[in-house]
Amino acid sequence: ADYFQSSLWPQDSTTQSEVIRWFMWEGGRWNHVIGTLLKQQVYFPFWGYTSNEDNLSKSLERLIPLLQILDQHLQHHPYLAGEELTLADLSIAAPLMFAQDLKLNLSKFPALQLWLNNLAATPWWQLSRHTLEKFMGITE
Repeated sequence: ADYFQSSLWPQDSTTQSEVIRWFMWEGGRWNHVIGTLLKQQVYFPFWGYTSNEDNLSKSLERLIPLLQILDQHLQHHPYLAGEELTLADLSIAAPLMFAQDLKLNLSKFPALQLWLNNLAATPWWQLSRHTLEKFMGITE
């Protein structure tokens, strides 16, 4: 993003550090939990495999504190790294395109819901969601 002078990679080192911090959180905590949920509730059924209910249940329990972290942070900032949309938002939000498929009840996380609604209104989100739905045979 920096090479292309994209606004998704901030120019100031403080915000860059925030983006990297969220990437580290994503890799260390978020991906394992959300990835397991996606695998169990979206990918396995799509490919005709059965979900492991024990893995699903444990991952749902582990997801709640992570959603709380996101919600608490987003109560004070419109985006993860501050005032502007960055790669951190895209990366962490991407799996939440499947929030409905995962049957996630996000009503206890209003700041997170607002963030997702704002992201869902962007052209890149809509195009990505449409492409996913087309691939999965949900839409044409």
